[in-house]
Amino acid sequence: MKFRRLKVFFISFLLVIFLKKINVIAMENVENFIDQIGKTNNYNVAKMIDYCEKMLDEKSTKKNDKLQAKIYFSLVYLNRLELNYDDALKYVDIAKYYLIQEKYYEELVDLYGMASNMTSAKEEFKMSSYYAYESLEVLNKIQLKDKREKYKEDRVAINYLMATLIQQLNAPEHAKEYYNVGQKLEKENKNKIDRYDIYTSLAFYNYYNKNFQEAEKYFAKAYDKYLELKNEYGVDFRNQLLLNLVYSQIELKKFDEAEKNLKIIENSLNDSIDLIEVGKINNAYGNLYYNKSDYDKALNYYYKAYNNLKEKSVLKMSKDIVNRLIKIYEIKGEKEQELYWRRNGELLDENSNDNENGIVIEIIEKIHKDKYREINNNKKFIYNLQVGLIFFILTTIILILTLLISVLYSRNKKREKVNLILKEKINKDPLTGAYNREYFNNIVSTYDENKKQCIIAILDIDDYKKINDSYGHLFGDYILIELVKVIKKILNKKDILVRYGGEEFLIIVEKKNLMDISPLEKIRKEIEEYSWKENVEITVTIGAAKYDGKKSVTDTILLADELLYKGKNSGKNVVIYEK
Repeated sequence: MKFRRLKVFFISFLLVIFLKKINVIAMENVENFIDQIGKTNNYNVAKMIDYCEKMLDEKSTKKNDKLQAKIYFSLVYLNRLELNYDDALKYVDIAKYYLIQEKYYEELVDLYGMASNMTSAKEEFKMSSYYAYESLEVLNKIQLKDKREKYKEDRVAINYLMATLIQQLNAPEHAKEYYNVGQKLEKENKNKIDRYDIYTSLAFYNYYNKNFQEAEKYFAKAYDKYLELKNEYGVDFRNQLLLNLVYSQIELKKFDEAEKNLKIIENSLNDSIDLIEVGKINNAYGNLYYNKSDYDKALNYYYKAYNNLKEKSVLKMSKDIVNRLIKIYEIKGEKEQELYWRRNGELLDENSNDNENGIVIEIIEKIHKDKYREINNNKKFIYNLQVGLIFFILTTIILILTLLISVLYSRNKKREKVNLILKEKINKDPLTGAYNREYFNNIVSTYDENKKQCIIAILDIDDYKKINDSYGHLFGDYILIELVKVIKKILNKKDILVRYGGEEFLIIVEKKNLMDISPLEKIRKEIEEYSWKENVEITVTIGAAKYDGKKSVTDTILLADELLYKGKNSGKNVVIYEK
């Protein structure tokens, strides 16, 4: 009898160790999982993304953390293929949560790598260096268990990448430390390392150190390596590599070669090209003509690049373009234009400080701080697993059921917390922090079903287009941000503020007395009396209608809109309410 128990324990113990080994080494089914989705959707990436998002809504998926880890990882990967960087980055944090929870560390390294590349492409270098650092930390832990050459080479590549990113953040001494570590690891490696990602990191590092000769050499090596292995990459990097090569050639005064490569890039563009890439190409043309002293052509391309990049919030490169515009207008002696762009540069600095990395850091602090410690405790985890197995054999069924209920309750609480944070992020307008129109469309039916009494108002900023034309779009953004702050201070917690259009906002005020419009009048007055920058005078016109369940919300909004235009035509800066 004793022998049989020992035999069962020994077999169970080996099984647990075997499963643990498979789990730590790789999430082996992800590639097959993505391939299966591809077959189902004829390898149409847009359809594959929709398919994954629909799977997330299924009840069976919500109960399966391993499946959710695969789906969220796939959504990051597939959106990156489509160059939908904003959508891909939206899923990174939740994918990270499930990968850590399921101990899929190798895929966690890949996830961080994708996130670092995407944020770097958006010129968000602080966030990019954070992801690269996390990737290096996880990689160091994996290598303690597995001495494969691939992991050694990955460490070389990421150290060079960290050196490049930190150089961009104006910390050359720290950048040099990572560069030296990369060189040391490369020398220790028995095989000669011939990798695309190492060449690109060295190229950028030399470029940012103004060593353009070396930068050109490494960009050319990276381009050749990419052409050799292009079928292994899911994303077409050719244009990005050529563009980086062009920047180096311009600095080296190789204008004919630079122009030739820019023509190759232009001829390969398609309709789905991302605005960031268009902006970088226009910026390259601007640099080309600036260095050739053809300032009129340079201005034309810089204007295009600025509009492309500013729309996608690529603030660092936008600031570089503004500095070039200032320089050109100094040379041309056009003082008025020079002052205009100096003012735009100052506003750009303010916006970059206010909006940097907030929501991502918030999620990291709230959710992943404790979970990440598990990576440092692999030995302890195995020991606890053995103790848990013995405990499983010796304890009663009632205790096991109690444990399962406790685990499920804890896991559901964490999942609810994650979903709440992500829902808040998805439902808010990224510029102002007001709810977006998609959120309003999702909740509007609850008002028609419950017949909640409220006042529905449409608020529009008077002469907003003139403000934009006079002071620039960055100043216009400042107006929108401050206006929302003023309105939120006046509204109650139950009231809702929605960014309904460009400068148009929808306000829902829950009131028992539908004749009381004092909050709306207070909003109008506070905005009129607010101290705005540049001493501009800002007023708003508000059209409001009562909703008492007798007509639909949609009809009430249409009535509020009619009253808004009535107010506009009667002189503006007024609240018009349905009597």
